[in-house]
Amino acid sequence: MTRPAENDLREREEKYKYRVIFEHANDLIVFIDVDGRFVEVNPKLEEIFGYRRQDFIGRHFSQIGVLSPEDLQKARHAHRKTLAGISPEILEFEVFRRDGTRASVEVNARVLNEGKRIKGSILIIRDITERKRAEEALRKAHEALERKVRERTANLEEVNTALRVLLKKREEDKTELEERILYNIKELVMPYLEKLKGSGLDEMQATQAGILESNLNDILSPLVRGMSMGYLKFTPTEIQVANLVKHGRPTKEISDLMSLSSKTIEFHRDNIRKKLGIKNRKVNLRTYLLSLQ
Repeated sequence: MTRPAENDLREREEKYKYRVIFEHANDLIVFIDVDGRFVEVNPKLEEIFGYRRQDFIGRHFSQIGVLSPEDLQKARHAHRKTLAGISPEILEFEVFRRDGTRASVEVNARVLNEGKRIKGSILIIRDITERKRAEEALRKAHEALERKVRERTANLEEVNTALRVLLKKREEDKTELEERILYNIKELVMPYLEKLKGSGLDEMQATQAGILESNLNDILSPLVRGMSMGYLKFTPTEIQVANLVKHGRPTKEISDLMSLSSKTIEFHRDNIRKKLGIKNRKVNLRTYLLSLQ
């Protein structure tokens, strides 16, 4: 076989290989001339767009009605860049199929040369509709998850705030109850017990009175928590005022809470200082009350 014949055979084999690749490619392959007309398309066209080859061949890409006006402008710009030797980045388009449904495609364009002459461009078009749907579903799921997290965080913050308020109120009520119990036993029980002990009891009665006093002290011991005994000499009103002062309430607020005048609150504060032995001393009343616990 002569060399020209061998070259011709090799050329036909190469063309056959390219034709096989072209016809069976997983992506749509399109050849467009310099004027923007379709020269050749592979069978993937019908799968993606629903059109036959003859519907495209010889027509300008702006005439087939698969692109929106906005995407058509983008395609024209990309075609000019490709022919100028500037390969544009991979572009995404939303296209209209023959049945009116939409698809998302990814287009990779390259200039097609024959020697030094530009013949047109070759487009590799990939259907990314399912990928875009999956991305959109993932985005919506992510947004829904973030929304639920925000809602639950807000709910938790509200619950925590309510719990803090309830715990604070419970602690204040507990403290007030303990102070009232301490005061009542100290002022209403202990004085009578002392009188009873000094009333000429016999040995058995004196022993029982001592046991009673010891038991009362055992009951009071967990409640005292280091309080000054002077604190137990407060009247019920003074105990309430002292408790509010201890929690940082100013005189005006205390007077509003207790429905008493500010002058009356100042009177009770003065009595509290006197009973604690800090009257006429430069000692902050709240700081001193806090130091007693």
